[in-house]
Amino acid sequence: MPAVPAVRLNSGYDMPMLGLGTWKIEKIDTFNAVRNAIRAGYRHVDTSVIYENLEEVGRAIRQSIGEGSVRREDLFITSKLWATFHRRDLVEKGLDDTLDKLGLEYLDLWIMHTPFALQPGKKLSPYKDITSETWEVDDVGPLETWLAMENLVQTGKVKSIGLSNFNRTQAETILDHCTIKPAVMQNECHPWFNQEGLRKWCESNRITMVAYSPLGSPNRPTHNADDPVLMEDPVIVRIAKEYNKTTAQIILRYSIQRGVVVIPQSKNCRRMSSNIRIFDFELSEKDMEDIRCLEKGFPYGFLQFKLFNAAIKSKYYPFNGDF
Repeated sequence: MPAVPAVRLNSGYDMPMLGLGTWKIEKIDTFNAVRNAIRAGYRHVDTSVIYENLEEVGRAIRQSIGEGSVRREDLFITSKLWATFHRRDLVEKGLDDTLDKLGLEYLDLWIMHTPFALQPGKKLSPYKDITSETWEVDDVGPLETWLAMENLVQTGKVKSIGLSNFNRTQAETILDHCTIKPAVMQNECHPWFNQEGLRKWCESNRITMVAYSPLGSPNRPTHNADDPVLMEDPVIVRIAKEYNKTTAQIILRYSIQRGVVVIPQSKNCRRMSSNIRIFDFELSEKDMEDIRCLEKGFPYGFLQFKLFNAAIKSKYYPFNGDF
């Protein structure tokens, strides 16, 4: 099994360029998915409290460490601050809640999941009323939240901090006022939505770009039977045949060669093993260009989800502007 290469973050820590995404993995499947991923060679696991499977992720990590399969210092664990914890006095509570659920002493990376805030309370998705599709947004700006996150780096409970689902204008506001620069920007990114402008912006600011939904999120909640499928794109199918690889391997390799970290989700052992086998070949410049030209400006993920549209009335809603 080829070792997964790492990228050096601007915080000085190394992040494996491929990890396991845990969004949409049901609780009942999460423990085995994470444990099997670690056995297959994964050392990077991406989580969030909103995925509602943190306890199972943590149990798999702790058991793997206890079995001697891996050391904690060899793992790179990412989680995210959810939008109901954006108030300055709730940020540390959000981190402690995540660490408690995982049963870990620290995170390698902690990301602000959204630039908008939601009303705090017992519910992670605070709808206005039982029939509403609109969330109760909170008037807390992401800069206030970021400055509180910076303070927690000094506690040792988190090593690096980053952003997710921010547009460039919002991210630039953070850069203009931060003491600790975001180590990563985690956004949707794949050949049909390749985010080249955002990628170049990240590169110029020494921020590592991380792609969620790197395979086009084929099992997304909003999937319709007649939706196009990225992994069935004829160009990618052709290239996969030429390299004797799967279409998923070609798509992931494309992102890796652009310097983009990928966190594909899977609970299937065969697919997990296949997804990690992308470091023993390299796409030609022509094939990279052919895939780059597939750009459709077609976001599969949060940009289409009612989940995020429920926060559209927030002045910090990120998807109204140019990424």
